[in-house]
Amino acid sequence: EAGIGQKTSSNRGDVLDSAPEIDNGYKVRSARGDYPFRTPDGDFEKNEVTRPGTPTTTSQTTACSPDPSSVDAILGVEIATMENEIYAEIEFHAALRMLGRVLQQIFLSTVPETVPSTAVYLRDASEHQDRRVDFQHRSRRVPRPRLGESTVFSSLSEQLPFSVCRLLSDMIEPALMPEDGVRIETFFQVVDDLLSMSESPSLYLLDPSADFHSSLVFGQRCHGRKDELTSLLGVATRIEECTRRGDDIGKAQAVFVSGKGGSGKSHLVGHVSTFISEVGGWNVYRAKFRRGAVHESKDIVSVLFNCVVMDIVAMKDSENREDVEYSRAVSSAIIEVIGNEGLRVLSGFIPSISKLVEVDPGQGASCEAEDCERPYSENDMKESYSRVSHLVSALVAVIAKERLICLCFDDLQWAESSTLAMLRQIIISVGQDESSRQRFLFLGMYRDDEINDGHPLASEINIFRDSSSVDMTLLELSPLSKSDIMNMVMSETRLTRRHVKTLVDVVHKVTIGHAIFVTQLLQSLVRDSIISYSPLKHRFDWSDRVLESLSMGGDVASLVVENLSSLQPGALKSLEVLSCFGIQVSLQTVTMLQGCSCLPEEGIEPYLDELVGKGVLSREVSLSSLVFSHDLIQQHIYENIPSEERISLHLEIGTHLGSVLSLDSLMGAPFSRVAPQYPFITAAVNQINSSGLSSCDTHQRLRFAQWNALAGKQSWDRSNCDA
Repeated sequence: EAGIGQKTSSNRGDVLDSAPEIDNGYKVRSARGDYPFRTPDGDFEKNEVTRPGTPTTTSQTTACSPDPSSVDAILGVEIATMENEIYAEIEFHAALRMLGRVLQQIFLSTVPETVPSTAVYLRDASEHQDRRVDFQHRSRRVPRPRLGESTVFSSLSEQLPFSVCRLLSDMIEPALMPEDGVRIETFFQVVDDLLSMSESPSLYLLDPSADFHSSLVFGQRCHGRKDELTSLLGVATRIEECTRRGDDIGKAQAVFVSGKGGSGKSHLVGHVSTFISEVGGWNVYRAKFRRGAVHESKDIVSVLFNCVVMDIVAMKDSENREDVEYSRAVSSAIIEVIGNEGLRVLSGFIPSISKLVEVDPGQGASCEAEDCERPYSENDMKESYSRVSHLVSALVAVIAKERLICLCFDDLQWAESSTLAMLRQIIISVGQDESSRQRFLFLGMYRDDEINDGHPLASEINIFRDSSSVDMTLLELSPLSKSDIMNMVMSETRLTRRHVKTLVDVVHKVTIGHAIFVTQLLQSLVRDSIISYSPLKHRFDWSDRVLESLSMGGDVASLVVENLSSLQPGALKSLEVLSCFGIQVSLQTVTMLQGCSCLPEEGIEPYLDELVGKGVLSREVSLSSLVFSHDLIQQHIYENIPSEERISLHLEIGTHLGSVLSLDSLMGAPFSRVAPQYPFITAAVNQINSSGLSSCDTHQRLRFAQWNALAGKQSWDRSNCDA
């Protein structure tokens, strides 16, 4: 009826000019595809990355691409793209033939066999060309049949997928029911819909489950990060392949992911690390440095390696024979490589090492009397920490000889320079050990807008760049493009491009592609029912007029707070308490808080599932911690607490933890008794100090000063491991 049959190749330009402006349509890919597949023997094809804009690596080592199915498993379904230039290369009749093939592919693979008319039509189309042309000519004079009570959609919905019914309905009925459909303006919108169905059948040709309309959540997958995801998985895959073949990988593998705060660094690496842990058998350990807490850097690294050692300790009693043998082999190797004197020094930094191997505290501890009595200087401190770094490097090398080990450190820009030096020494030492570098991967994340050429992290990265022992890959996350946001919205709503274009245009304009802004804004639209499921239209729907009046309102802070407004009061109170600890808090500390007057009567535990389910918190199993999904969320929750209430919260939390730990009775206690409680002691003291002590009387100030002295002495003893 649109008169398509009247067009000819001579006026193809007129047809092309009528096509709507599409920022990124579908790109017709060859059968081979854009990414390498496994060869018959199971090996990966190796390709040099030469396309502009792809992640860069400092080494000349041939890259190993991951299985495309691995990338898809993390991305979910990625929508294919097509550049506008394709239209200029398509002859109109060729386009019609392409449309016919796409239609045939869709209908032959999805229409139930109980519907014979499809086969009849296809047979007639191939055997009676003249009759078809004559029918097209006569059909323009035949009046539209009346549908009575039914609609095109309802008439077809029992036999065809919703997306097909929706397309046909929008092609036929908008003139009768314009409020229920999206008018199709051009032939190419039809092609676009059909290509979506054929390229992503799991999205568009499999009808969603009954609870689909009530479970719309944006930001769960890594939309717009396919190149970076492929590069990350490619590094892990190459390590696995070299290990399987027994080839020497040559260098330690280190990947650094940079971008602005909220660009999705932690989200991307979190997805990759979880995937390689569950599918690839990697042992993944994660840690995150905190803003304004440089003094905690060594403790953060210490806690991570304590977790590594405790995992090996737990393997001693495992029912898995391989785990038991691995634990025994590591214990023997540690004693042989590090020795008892080294273990005595190392146990000050990693107390759990004494549970893995027996450590004699007396052997090797003698010193000259005058040296023992003199105070430690700053040079002594540096030499001591350098020795600890060497011992930790040896420990990692031993652990990585038999198991795949991945260390992830987030927000490296907030780490102390000596801690960064320790991590550098670990990576380079592993790179110099042929058997250890085969199973080792380091993943580091940092905010590139918070470092400059003089920043310690920049210096460390330059060292890696020049190192012959480290193969470094740098990935920089840019803002999400309109195509990336289109991909996200199409995937989550299961709607084609023409349905979501207005929504995507508005979201991209308001957020400028900032990843966390995009997800928070979309979630706010769902929360406020601006995006809602329409049973009448069988799809998610929204008002274009409402969207046009949308504005960001300053920054992401308001969106974060508003998105939390639907939580129960107890859940909000729990978040306020947890935010006082920063980006993460150990589960043991949360357990110690039970009975604190600052908590809801029922405690925090009943609300954890809700907070994790809404994406506010995540359970970091490897560190036995609760972690805010992003530091911006923690920051805005914390800053939204009234000042006086915030001071009171810190004081209540610190006092309660100090009482549970019996800090008053630990004054003057030996190091061995106090050391296991050190992380909780520092947590209590930090809370006390954050209160400012302005409301405390003299007795309380003296008491808290003693607690600070206890924590300070413990910190000094742990740093001066030769003492």
